[in-house]
This record gives sequence, structure tokens and C-alpha cells, in this order.
Amino acid sequence: MLRIATVAGEREAYCLDRGEERDESPFLYVADDDDGVSDRARVLLALVDPVERAAGDTAAAVQVIETLRNAIDGLDPDDVIGALHGVYGRLSRWLLHENRVNAGRRKIFLGLTCVVGCGDDLFIAQVPPGQALIRQDGQLYAFPRLRSWSPTFQPSRTYELPNPLGLRELTEPQVYYTRVEDGDLLTLTSSSIAARLEPLSDELRDAGGVDDIVETVSDLCLRHGVFSGEAGAIAIRG
Repeated sequence: MLRIATVAGEREAYCLDRGEERDESPFLYVADDDDGVSDRARVLLALVDPVERAAGDTAAAVQVIETLRNAIDGLDPDDVIGALHGVYGRLSRWLLHENRVNAGRRKIFLGLTCVVGCGDDLFIAQVPPGQALIRQDGQLYAFPRLRSWSPTFQPSRTYELPNPLGLRELTEPQVYYTRVEDGDLLTLTSSSIAARLEPLSDELRDAGGVDDIVETVSDLCLRHGVFSGEAGAIAIRG
């Protein structure tokens, strides 16, 4: 597997590739402790989640994460939201072009979820599939809502989600903002894992740290026979 991230300290990754656990995955990025400086933007976590596996999606995931980091790392806080919209749009147009050029091959459509830190500011950007979780103030916040993965989910209003990368010329990510404090936990998981997380909401909320998150995900995959998937977690330390 191509090396994308070194996992160290209060950050951890769980990568399952066709039933085998790996140390890293081209679909997951977890920032090193010494990446960048805290008062400038940097991508802390990024997860590429293919709608369906297709030839070339691994190389595409590597390109997506590299392009995302080049566009975001080092920015001022006021520039992050605009840059996120811009890079998601460029990535979708690039992948749409690649799909058209390779017309005889299964098309590649990618979800992209990322967490960007800039001092105490935190931004989450997402086009589905993919799952982001934040544990703050004893509460677990999920983007999208964990129950939305259920086949019986019925939203109370029109439930519109952005297009995955590569499907349309115009792709606008959903962007969320919060401020982080010591003890907050940030987690991204692929949809193969997210679809089974809702019964574990309390366990995830009460997790003592990244090791607990990874253990929960590992047990879930074993119980449910999840074949492939990724999870990355970071604990905020003040």
C-alpha cells in the first residue's frame, strides 16, 4: 500500500483492505504531530470514500488528498471556507474529465470528507459518502446524522446532499464550523463502517481516546464482516 500518513501520538488510524488490517491506506490521511504550525490552516484528517470501487480509484484518491492539502495548508482562517469550496469544485471537474477520457472504464465517483484545523477553529467539509464525528462537551455530533445510513431513514424535510466528486461540473461541499478545546475527539470513517455506527453512539461519545475509537471500529468490522474500510481519529490536546 502507498504510504500517505505517519500516525503518531494522540492520533490513530484503522485501515482494512479486503479483510486484512494495514498500517495506512491511500484513501486516508492523518496529519503528523509536526505538520505545519497551529495558527495556520492545515488538513488534520481526510478520507476519500469511493461510491463503488473502480480501476484507478487508488491513484485518484492519492491525487485528491495531495491537491486538497496543497490548497488548504498554510492559509489564514478567513480564507479556509472559500478555499474549501474552490478545491472541491476543481477536484470534481478534474475527476469528471478523467471519467470522460476513460469512457470504456467504470467511472470513478468519490466522497471526500476532511477536517481542517486553524488554531482553535475547526472546519469540516464533506461530499458523500463518508462520515465525520466530533465528540465535544460530552456530546457526539455526526455529519451526516448516523441514522441517515439506515434504509428506513425518513427525513422530516427535503434531505439534500452534495454530489460526490466526478459526477457533476458543480459540486459544493457542505462545510461546518466549530471551535475545539482540550479533550475533543475527531473521527472520520468510510461509509462501510458508518452504516453500522448508530448503535454504538454512546460508546463513541464516552471514548477515552483514539485507542478506544479504533478498538470500537475494529470490533464492529469483525462482528459485521466489514471487508474494507478506513477510520482516522485525533484527540485535541491544549
